[in-house]
Amino acid sequence: MVKLNFNEVQKVACDKVGIFNLELVSNVTSEYFVYLEAVGGQCFNCEGKDYLGKPFKKLVAVQSDKPKTLWFWVNVESDCQGFICVEDVDGNLVKKERVEFKIDKNIKSDKLNKLVWLNSDYAIDDSVPSPFLPIENNGDSVKILGREIILDNMGFPAQIKSWFNQSGKICSRYGNLLSSPITFSVDDTVFNALDKKIEKFNDKVEICSSSESCDFNVEVNGRIEFDGFIRYEVKLTAKNDVEISDAKLMIPLAKRYRTYFVGLGNKGGKFDGKLNWKWSKLHQDAFWCGDTDGGLRVSLQDENYQKPLVNIYYVHKPLVVPNSWGNNGKGGIKCVRGAFKAYSGKRKIAKGETLYFNFELLITPFKEIDLVKQFGNRYFHAMFDSDTWLSRAKEGGANVINIHHGNDLYPFINYPFVEEKALKEFVAKCHKKKVKAKIYCTIREITINIPEFKAFRDLDYEIVQRSNDSVDSPIWQGEAREWIRKTLGSDVIPAWRQPLKGKKYKDFFDSAIITDGQSRLCNFYIEGLKYMIDNADIDGIYVDDIAYDRDTMKRVRKTLDVKEGTYIDFHTWDHFNNYGGMVNCAVLYTPLFPYVDKLWVGEGFNYNYETHSPEYWLTEISGMPFGVMSEMMDAGNPWKGLLFGMTSRLGWVGELSNGDPRNVWELIGKTKLAKSELIGWWDRRNPVLLSDDRLRATVYKKGKKFFVAIANFSDDQVETIIKLKNRNFTQMKAHYIKDLQDERIINSDTISIAPRGGLFVEII
Repeated sequence: MVKLNFNEVQKVACDKVGIFNLELVSNVTSEYFVYLEAVGGQCFNCEGKDYLGKPFKKLVAVQSDKPKTLWFWVNVESDCQGFICVEDVDGNLVKKERVEFKIDKNIKSDKLNKLVWLNSDYAIDDSVPSPFLPIENNGDSVKILGREIILDNMGFPAQIKSWFNQSGKICSRYGNLLSSPITFSVDDTVFNALDKKIEKFNDKVEICSSSESCDFNVEVNGRIEFDGFIRYEVKLTAKNDVEISDAKLMIPLAKRYRTYFVGLGNKGGKFDGKLNWKWSKLHQDAFWCGDTDGGLRVSLQDENYQKPLVNIYYVHKPLVVPNSWGNNGKGGIKCVRGAFKAYSGKRKIAKGETLYFNFELLITPFKEIDLVKQFGNRYFHAMFDSDTWLSRAKEGGANVINIHHGNDLYPFINYPFVEEKALKEFVAKCHKKKVKAKIYCTIREITINIPEFKAFRDLDYEIVQRSNDSVDSPIWQGEAREWIRKTLGSDVIPAWRQPLKGKKYKDFFDSAIITDGQSRLCNFYIEGLKYMIDNADIDGIYVDDIAYDRDTMKRVRKTLDVKEGTYIDFHTWDHFNNYGGMVNCAVLYTPLFPYVDKLWVGEGFNYNYETHSPEYWLTEISGMPFGVMSEMMDAGNPWKGLLFGMTSRLGWVGELSNGDPRNVWELIGKTKLAKSELIGWWDRRNPVLLSDDRLRATVYKKGKKFFVAIANFSDDQVETIIKLKNRNFTQMKAHYIKDLQDERIINSDTISIAPRGGLFVEII
């Protein structure tokens, strides 16, 4: 027997679109499908659209004599009747009950009406966001912004051309990233396509090919997108019982582009050509190798890939090693004679058995660096005392304010609708002062203080991430864990708990739990951003260790771009530790970088560690190899920052000494560096020569003027000779930077740099 407990919802009042819930009870433990008939609407528990916009249906499990709460939305134009229907697992109708729906004009808005956002497919389309261009395809040639991919017989890249120079600008000359084509083979068999099809769309090219050998059929489905993302599904099916020595993917990067390496346990820096890595439980399934003018991020997957959790929550949902590539510990990645070899090792494959050797490539850099945007947008970022933000920002010269949570203006994490009116008024005040205002908004965790929370909880573990009972993540906020477990249970993962400050929310605590970043919460999130642009006129978002993937990030970019001049600002914690799975942030988040305007590489990154080499800064902190620029957290190191066009933020730390970015902002404004050409120390075109390799020098070139930023990466006082290639100079002028350096004329080519210090000079 199945029973529907309507309680007080036999008659549902709504304003055209209404939300209601009921209880489903069964005398046996079973699964059911519940739906509406004769009216528009759905049961959220049983059907909807996933985060990729694909319709789905699912059964709900009901334990005997334990009520199951179901949530519905209904869309009616007038008073009417409809039916709630219940089917069993075999599709047999076991219950049908009438419901009356009444339009109530006095209902202006239901707090729960936002639940309909769960099924939104907004911004899932083939449009191409700026600065990217629609795909160009001519035969086997696929052109995207600054890059071109030439395909081989199977649809794999035979050539990858990059027109970027080493300082992140598109130029007239290209380099080929590959020394020979990328191949997939089983033992000695390299497959050749019997059939290949290429279909072009505005935002992508889709490739299908097939091949066979005596023992295998191979199907390849590929996709090349406008930002440089390439995905291949390689389906290998055995025609006979067979034993193989290896199945391997060969990626022969040209020597010119094997300069730097990040990932697979390598912290980041210069590549020595040595790699011999095996699969493990760590968050390692990808690497990046290249230079600032071209590189590849490579990741290996199978058909069952799910995105792991990030930050200290990784242990609750770690990487699942792909069966194909991992092969019970036999698989790995090596660098062999300059080529990266992903191998799976010896195995037996039964007739009819299928293995998926899927892999993804990302061609870097994604876009040109933009000094005007980087230096022109000066951030104020504080957590409390929101009533002082605008005045402090204006006084300090900041023109962008990040609206953090934990205060009267924005009390609850990742839910900006609570003080919507106050937010709208604050944004309007900012705009009057010619200051942009962005909100903290992501979905790694969500506050429990929202109207929709019970509904999210009742969708089982679709949105709320289930805790792994066998692990215990390192919660540094111990009271948060205990409070969540006592209040909500031990089946969820406690996240951030924040004591609120201000007047309205003083002495109140906000608590949050971890969510699934590939759930319908992404749809809710996208609609929320659209709503905040339409209703509060925000200028973008600040995100913290993003849980969603590049598909959702594309939607975020398109949603924000409806309003001109919106920005995405991305902060991350250092994941290169056991808690985070020993993964590099530059590798973990590479797929998101095409859509980000600014990085903020922060917690866990000690900018003064001597072991942090210049090459580490370049690959893991600066964003330069990917076409996005960064900022430093807290005080940072202003000298090292200037090498990469990085400053700190106003408001986050005490406005004292090196923690105050205004000193460097003033220098940037005075010298008009935003209109210069940055030629990094890593660029072969850099004209500056230093006699000591513990120092690095980046040039900001303005016509015939040369501004040079020099930084010392050692703990020693270093004396160096400075020269220019093909040019002599007589003097250098050190510009005044408050608390950092005095103005002076240097009549020598020998300079002395303090430990972890630096110098900024104009060569005369």
